[in-house]
Amino acid sequence: MEVWSMIQELNTEEKRCILPCLSGIAPFPGCECKVSGSLNSTGKGFYESWERFSPEDASLISEQQEILRNLRFGKEEASPLRRKGAMYAFCLCHPEIETFPESGEYIFRMDTDEHSYYVALFPNDESSFRVCCLRKDAVDEMIWYPAGRSDAEER
Repeated sequence: MEVWSMIQELNTEEKRCILPCLSGIAPFPGCECKVSGSLNSTGKGFYESWERFSPEDASLISEQQEILRNLRFGKEEASPLRRKGAMYAFCLCHPEIETFPESGEYIFRMDTDEHSYYVALFPNDESSFRVCCLRKDAVDEMIWYPAGRSDAEER
């Protein structure tokens, strides 16, 4: 799984809907899990904390761990969680993912066959990160039927 080729910008509706989930304010329907973490003071150690919202599923857990592993140990230029300098360099190389310039928050999406992973990087805030894993059907619902629209309305 190549992280570099999987990076996608968020559209306006995604930004509006996913931010409460990423910030921990409110869970999002279809959210399977959230991971929060940071790099330690040396910039090479790694802390992570998982919060799962769906029943234990070995294949889903394996997929989630693979996504995180790729963000840490993939190709040098595509591994923002490798070390502090790598996160900062990754964000500079991808200005299109800077969601909130005033806070230095970078958010992008990575898709697998069944899930969308929203990754938030905070290189200016102790090199912390958050990842939300959502079912693709929930993401499609969020994008195509934003708040205030009914399913009957044309896409």
